[in-house]
Amino acid sequence: MKHFATKSGRADGAKNLAYADLKEAVLVKVDLQCVDLFMADLRSADLTESQLQGADLSNADLSWSTLIRANLTDAILLDANLVGADLSHSILRNTNLTYSNLSWARLESADLTNACLSHANLYKVNFCKATLDQSNLREANVMESNLKSASLTDSNMFQTALKDVALRGANLARANLTNANLAGADLTDADLEDAILIGANLSWANLQGANLHGANLFGALLLNTHFQKADLSFTTMTRTQWQPLESDATIVGKPFITDRG
Repeated sequence: MKHFATKSGRADGAKNLAYADLKEAVLVKVDLQCVDLFMADLRSADLTESQLQGADLSNADLSWSTLIRANLTDAILLDANLVGADLSHSILRNTNLTYSNLSWARLESADLTNACLSHANLYKVNFCKATLDQSNLREANVMESNLKSASLTDSNMFQTALKDVALRGANLARANLTNANLAGADLTDADLEDAILIGANLSWANLQGANLHGANLFGALLLNTHFQKADLSFTTMTRTQWQPLESDATIVGKPFITDRG
């Protein structure tokens, strides 16, 4: 077990730790702000409550590491390996996670405001109650992840894979979900007010009690989609392929529908 903290809390030789072997290192509450950790090996390391603001962790291996309540604001994790990492309650505001692999990671109640997760692998990630407002998840793989009660307002999920995702009670107001795959997703009681769902696949999705007021579903695929008690008032559903379930008898409001095609 490696220990790298000094009395001040600053890691020894912390300016440049690129390519460093820090497997299973104990770096609890260590100050690693703006440190170069490019391609560092941090597998199973304990970085609980560490300060990593502005750190460069590009291509670093943080698989199965512990980063509970760590601060990664403005950090660069481009193409980093975070498989199975625990980032619960961590701060990742403005963090660059493009092309990173976070499959099986834990991000409960984490703050990812304005974070970039474009093309990231987010398979089976636990984002329960996380904040992802204004985040960029463009073309990311988020399949089978848990986003219950998460906040994704104004987020970019263009062409994102969200198949079988749990979004119950999530806030997706004004989110861009153009061409997103939400087949089988659970959007019960979700807020999709003014969301953009142009060309999205919502087949077999559960939208019971969801708020779709003012949403744009132009060209969306809605085969066997659950809409019980959903608010579809002022929605645009032009050229949609719509085949709701026979049981979907109660829809609040009057949708704007022209030319389903």
